[in-house]
Amino acid sequence: MRYAEYAQGEGLNWWETDRNLKRTVARYCTPEMFRWAEPHLHEFGRFCGTEVSPRADYTDRPEGRPRLISYDRQGEEISQVVYNPGYLATVAGTYGRGIVAWRHRAPDGVPGGGPVAPAVTYAMGYMLSMAEAGFYCPVVLTAATALVLDRFAPAGVRDRFLPLVTATEPHSLRQGATWLTEKTGGSDVGAITTAARQEGDTWRLTGEKWFASNADAPVALALARPEGASPGTAGLALFLVPRTLPDGRRNSYRIRRLKEKLGVIAVPSGEVLLEGAEAFLISGPGTGFKHMMEAINLSRVMNAIGSAGIARRAFLEAVIYTSHRVAFGRPLNQHPLMRVRLLHMLLDLEAMTALAFRAADSLEKGEPFHRALIPIAKARTADRAVQIARAALECFGGNGYIEEYVMARLLRDAQVLTVWEGPENVLALDLLRMLAKQGPADFVAEVESRLAAVPPGDKALILERLDGVHTMMGAMVAAGGDYAQVQAVRLMNQMADLLSAAYLLEEAQTDPHKREVALLFVERLSPQPAAGISAFDRAAVERFEQIVEGV
Repeated sequence: MRYAEYAQGEGLNWWETDRNLKRTVARYCTPEMFRWAEPHLHEFGRFCGTEVSPRADYTDRPEGRPRLISYDRQGEEISQVVYNPGYLATVAGTYGRGIVAWRHRAPDGVPGGGPVAPAVTYAMGYMLSMAEAGFYCPVVLTAATALVLDRFAPAGVRDRFLPLVTATEPHSLRQGATWLTEKTGGSDVGAITTAARQEGDTWRLTGEKWFASNADAPVALALARPEGASPGTAGLALFLVPRTLPDGRRNSYRIRRLKEKLGVIAVPSGEVLLEGAEAFLISGPGTGFKHMMEAINLSRVMNAIGSAGIARRAFLEAVIYTSHRVAFGRPLNQHPLMRVRLLHMLLDLEAMTALAFRAADSLEKGEPFHRALIPIAKARTADRAVQIARAALECFGGNGYIEEYVMARLLRDAQVLTVWEGPENVLALDLLRMLAKQGPADFVAEVESRLAAVPPGDKALILERLDGVHTMMGAMVAAGGDYAQVQAVRLMNQMADLLSAAYLLEEAQTDPHKREVALLFVERLSPQPAAGISAFDRAAVERFEQIVEGV
């Protein structure tokens, strides 16, 4: 697309204007599935770019934010969160278009009767995150709740709640949440103190969830420790907590307050006090934490997809703005240094998108490597989302810091992606545990298989770096303990570099545009000479339009 033809990213169809997203989805669909999905994704791209985005701008303002009403006019405690009408319209329109439902049941007309290719709903999440990361969070939590209900809940609980969590009609929909964090146990989940007590056929939970996003969700997953259970994660059971009981009574928990957050204002995050709340047992000690981790893994993958979406929106706004803004006699994107910045952003955007969708693919296929790939993808994409949002804001200069532009919101919203579902250090420790169990073989096989059809000259550097990372893994295992931990983030970043490069090079075999992007990305991984003109320098000066705009 020629970015100079547009005034801003808002108002565009984000499916039609994203060549890379189209090609990514096509890569993970059969031709028949892609032909079926494209009209739906075209409509979803229009919906996000023209309807959701303007509403998100309003919800981000003080007058549009969700607010907690603790008591009704009779003084009865209700713990009710109130939303602006635009937000509610976004809820209805998003779930109504199948973003969660299609993961569990296929709509009419799907090739072969279904299921819908997972890449389709992931692409919807990508575009939704471009518009409103604060609402993308409840969608992720609802999808995670639906996964646990579908896979692990007793039949009676599943049959009762799954149709509600996956509903497409607003009057039937019951959004979900995963209440995990406590004062004593954030990343250290084994320190959770919420207690579960069984009274006949009823379980009751007592405790406090310190950072409960989508705090007023009609159904929530919560970990708690049954009386007499062992300490640590092994003693945790997984429960489903409904907001309203079968007889219509409000359950025995309350939202003490909503958090004032840096970003993602649209999602109400609060402190939830469980005061003997009735709950349905999903899985007991020994499996409760494992099953919650399945929900967390889906959330981490969707976090990676959302990071790519925010990065795409930031890049889109920056490249449009710099094509119009004139300084020193010519548009900003005609200046070499600005071209360098935008080209770096593009390389990172396409690399993180490839990494996120491959992690999603691995999760959906149940490949053993997904347990190592997911923390790598989540950490790398979240980091790059913040970097790209910051770089894009700088492209606007002072205007980027003004709330009338979207850049400030994007930067605030991107920052939470580094925290949700585990910050970088926690993810690196998860990766170490996976490598201790599985060894490096799956990682090496993944990189080598992706490079199998790549010409020797294009992949030489990556194979050389792969040998070095393999050696580093062995040294870390030998060092053990604290010495392995201090290198964990470094190792994770090197693995992310190699995986991203391998995926780009693989895509390049069928996409001429991607080959140039892939080779420039690989060049950045090599030691840069102190002097001279590099291939990246030439690309920025001589081929900027062809690479960035695809013309």
